[in-house]
Amino acid sequence: MLSKAAGLALRLALPLLSALIFFATGEAALRAIYRGGGRLTLGAPGGGLFEHLTVHDQQRGRLEWGEKTAGVPRVMILGDSITWGTGIRQWQDTWPEQLARQLEAAGRPHQFAVLSLPGREIDAHIAQFASWAHEVQPDVLVYQWYVNDIEIVEHRPSTERRWHRLPWHGSLLRTSYLYYFLDNRLQRLLRPPERSYVEYILTDFIPGSVEWTEFERDFHGLATRAREVAPVRLLLLYPQVPFTGPYPLQSIHDRMKALAAARTISIPPIAWRREVGAIVARPDAPWKQAVRLPAHAGRTAVVTHAYYTRRALDLTVTFAAEALDPGAVVATVSAIDPITHATVVSAPLVAQSSRGLQTARLHLGFPDNEGREVQVAVGATAEDVEVASIDLEVDYGFHVLDLTDTMNTFDTHVSVFDAHPNAQAHKVVAQRVAAELTRLESAGR
Repeated sequence: MLSKAAGLALRLALPLLSALIFFATGEAALRAIYRGGGRLTLGAPGGGLFEHLTVHDQQRGRLEWGEKTAGVPRVMILGDSITWGTGIRQWQDTWPEQLARQLEAAGRPHQFAVLSLPGREIDAHIAQFASWAHEVQPDVLVYQWYVNDIEIVEHRPSTERRWHRLPWHGSLLRTSYLYYFLDNRLQRLLRPPERSYVEYILTDFIPGSVEWTEFERDFHGLATRAREVAPVRLLLLYPQVPFTGPYPLQSIHDRMKALAAARTISIPPIAWRREVGAIVARPDAPWKQAVRLPAHAGRTAVVTHAYYTRRALDLTVTFAAEALDPGAVVATVSAIDPITHATVVSAPLVAQSSRGLQTARLHLGFPDNEGREVQVAVGATAEDVEVASIDLEVDYGFHVLDLTDTMNTFDTHVSVFDAHPNAQAHKVVAQRVAAELTRLESAGR
């Protein structure tokens, strides 16, 4: 019979042996399953780069530009890793190429200029559009949007866990398939150490915040340029999937739908640069605050960031001026060049009544027809003028295709490690876009 000491040693050894067998078996199994070392399964352990086949360099789609073929519309597509096809090995399986083939099979061939790349957000889309619009001369613009496009001002919550701070964490991630797998699964199963990404988006990017205002400004720049060039403009909203119950980011999608059409961009005081004056609480103002300006504060007492526009600015300024006669000039509103700071055009801001909050609509027509970036500046001439809001009247004319309901009906993930759309998801996107383009072009819109 075993001695008490030997029995105790055996009882201690058995759990340790079981754990070693578990880890060894798990490690061996995962190395067999993901023997490509990450080259065949996106995000898999092994550290290998997934093999993406391209047309040329990083181009994963047709890039047709220059002289156009009569009767063949040309489509420009702006997108990020979703459109580029991260995790899709063959570029021919990405949705823009499937869309091109579907239209050809239907007897409606189109030319395509696919300008997508992983990591691109709206500022990069603007740069790509500005660089290629003249060469491509698109009849149709498709802008594939994802929620991270709104993060012009970004301060994402940390996803670091306690075990990530251990000295061997990085080494184990690189060397152990099982550790990599367990870390990935725990990250998804456990509640985030800070706010979730959805909580961050819904609380930080509310209307009236600097964060949302900056995104609106960039969208304005893209949409205004697109309206100058492309007769048909389609905003493609790709959702964060999967989800259960109501879509948690539906309010963001609803805002995008509103943003795409005729509307007013309201620029709140918190988003202005103040040369003089102070922010004061004003409960009756659109944003519950205003900037109080001293008299004769100069033409740039408060200045917005630069907005791209052409021909003219149609503005509504909300302000208050106390103890003035109706018709008195209380301030000057100017469009100024953000580089030279020269005034492009200006107009007087005239009191509508003797006191209280009021609005004035202004049309600042430019001396030429060139597209340009301008800042809106306000300088007071009367005493105690309070400026509460500067609003731009816009009409972008984007049609919207929201894929939220469609994409949540099947598994769209390219792998268990990565949420990019798989080949089936790309096929469905191509079908939906083809149907929408057919509808719009048939209607002659």
